[in-house]
Amino acid sequence: MKTIDFSYFIERYIAAEMDDSERKWFEKELEGNSSLQVEVKLRRKVDAGLIRHDIIDLRNKLSAIERERKEKLVATGTKRSSGMRFAAAIAALMLLGGGYLLTNRSLTNEALYSRNFRSYQPASVSRSAEARPTDLQKAIELYERNDYVTAASYLKSYLGSNPRESEAIMVYGVSEMAINNFPEAKASFRSILNNADNLYIDVAQWYLALCYVKTHENNEAVKQLEAIIPSNSIYSENARKLLRKIK
Repeated sequence: MKTIDFSYFIERYIAAEMDDSERKWFEKELEGNSSLQVEVKLRRKVDAGLIRHDIIDLRNKLSAIERERKEKLVATGTKRSSGMRFAAAIAALMLLGGGYLLTNRSLTNEALYSRNFRSYQPASVSRSAEARPTDLQKAIELYERNDYVTAASYLKSYLGSNPRESEAIMVYGVSEMAINNFPEAKASFRSILNNADNLYIDVAQWYLALCYVKTHENNEAVKQLEAIIPSNSIYSENARKLLRKIK
């Protein structure tokens, strides 16, 4: 049985990107799990340290600019009023600098992945209360409860006898992404692309691109994103934005 790698969920929790159900699930996992609590605290401390380092670096650079300006004023005898205007501009820039760094600091592949990954929402599985649940229906229910490990197990069994069921492959691939089994996830999305199932090509390309981002295969990610953009699918705009950040 695979164990959950919580690194993805820690990213989403700290960034406040979880919906209510996911957040409640994660906070329940935190209860009584001292190692997970330590990991969350450490990640918050590291993020705060990076932000402070960037702000300090900006302030040091601005201070150097101000010293150079004062030296030039002394040498040229420039009027005080222009110096005051320049100093005011520097002060405003320093105040804004922290906010700018928070939103524009270059993002790691892991951060880009975390900000763009959302669970695929399956639509085609019937949930008739009278019918005995199939392996696929059980898998979908587990998947929607964020039990990705068990869902992946059910889906793998189902796909053994239904190897071309595209939506099951999609859900299986995303389940494997959620537990950081990226080789298996990539293979799933590639199988959809190889089958040329037009209903799922854009979706498979998007999730495959995210897999490549997470595994630092940026050239491959770029290929998938460039294929999505002209399709005018629901992923086109997200693909365009992500492409600008990783190129």
